[in-house]
Amino acid sequence: MLYAIKTSPQETTWADMLNVWQTADDMEVFHSAWNFDHFYPINVPDTTGPCMEAWVTLSALAQATKRIRIGC
Repeated sequence: MLYAIKTSPQETTWADMLNVWQTADDMEVFHSAWNFDHFYPINVPDTTGPCMEAWVTLSALAQATKRIRIGC
């Protein structure tokens, strides 16, 4: 069985998201990490809040991790 994490790049900071991905990368139990591809925050009261763009964020997370497989 393979385990993954999925993070939502909305209503968060780059530093917090990077910390989660690097922590998962250091834990061999996680095979992959995923983000979402929405342009606006979803399922939150304020859809005008911060939301990082998926492909740019994924590229930055790829260079900041060593082992974990990534996807969107």
